[in-house]
Amino acid sequence: MTNKALHDSFAYAASTVAIDNRAILLCGPSGIGKSAVSLLLMDRGAALVSDDQTQLYSQKTMLFAMPHPNIANKIEIRNLGIVQVNAVTEPVPVALKVNLDREAPRYRENAKQVNIADIAIPEIDIRPDLNLAPLKIEYALKLYGLSAT
Repeated sequence: MTNKALHDSFAYAASTVAIDNRAILLCGPSGIGKSAVSLLLMDRGAALVSDDQTQLYSQKTMLFAMPHPNIANKIEIRNLGIVQVNAVTEPVPVALKVNLDREAPRYRENAKQVNIADIAIPEIDIRPDLNLAPLKIEYALKLYGLSAT
C-alpha cells in the first residue's frame, strides 16, 4: 500500500471480512451482531479484515478496506473480550455492504447502491439471524458483489 493511500484513508463504522479477496462491510447499530456474524463467516472460511472500525480508501474506481490500526488482528467476542486472531493485513477491494437490520425486507429483487468516497457499492439489508445470516451474505456476495478486479 502506498503512503498516499494510507494518508487518504478514513475510518468507517463497519466490521469487515474478506471472501475470495472481496471485502464485505458489515454495518448496523451497536449490539446488532456485527462481530458475531463476522465470527460465523470466519468459521466458514472468511478472513477478518477489521472489527467494528475499518479503514477505507478509494483508488480510481475501487474502494479498498484494511484493518483499522488501533484494532488490527483483534475481534471482540462477547462474553470473552477482545481476542487476537489472524487477519488480513493488505487492502482488500470492497465488493458489498451489508446492513444488519432486524426489520430487513423479506424479499428484494436487486441490491441498492450506496456511494462511499464517490464509489458505488452494492448494498443489501439482512436480518441478523445468526444461524442464517452467514449463508445469506455468501449468496448476496455471489449475486450482487463487485468483482475483485
